[in-house]
Amino acid sequence: MLQMNPDDLLTLKGTFDAQADAVITLQGAVQSSLDNTVWESPAATEFRGIWEGEFVPMLQRLNQALLDAGLGVQNSHNKVVEANSAI
Repeated sequence: MLQMNPDDLLTLKGTFDAQADAVITLQGAVQSSLDNTVWESPAATEFRGIWEGEFVPMLQRLNQALLDAGLGVQNSHNKVVEANSAI
């Protein structure tokens, strides 16, 4: 049995969308700081390598997963509203 509250679904979609935006904001802020800071050291090289090789792709996947989940929640919301209208 499926149970869904249309209002809760809209709230969840809003959370997913807002957090997807937050992920992009985080990524941009860190990247901007890295691009605009003179920081040359072994630690800098190590961090930049991890940032570019692991964190950026991970943040991009997280952003896409949140956006996809938001679309799925929106579709579920629409189906629930449509089903309730048919009753």
